[in-house]
Amino acid sequence: MRTQRRKIVIEGLFKANAHSPLFFDRMRKKTFFSLPYLAQLKRLFRKWSSIKEFGILESTEEKKIIIKRETKKEKKRREEIERLEIGEAWETFPYTQII
Repeated sequence: MRTQRRKIVIEGLFKANAHSPLFFDRMRKKTFFSLPYLAQLKRLFRKWSSIKEFGILESTEEKKIIIKRETKKEKKRREEIERLEIGEAWETFPYTQII
């Protein structure tokens, strides 16, 4: 049984189809950089290169500053909401000090 399995695996590689290792020399290789594709790639590259300028460093620094400000505001807002909830909780208990 084991030998039959091995033969099937080996036989599967060399079946007579166009993409088997027996026909590699007969396969026609297509090049990616043929003339029609090259012209399209040039057009795309021109569009992409003319669209944006390189302002990456400045924008990242600005984003960091904005993110820091937003996190500080968010933290203050969360603390204030938490304080209000604690105060409301103390008011709802029947045997607590009145604030």
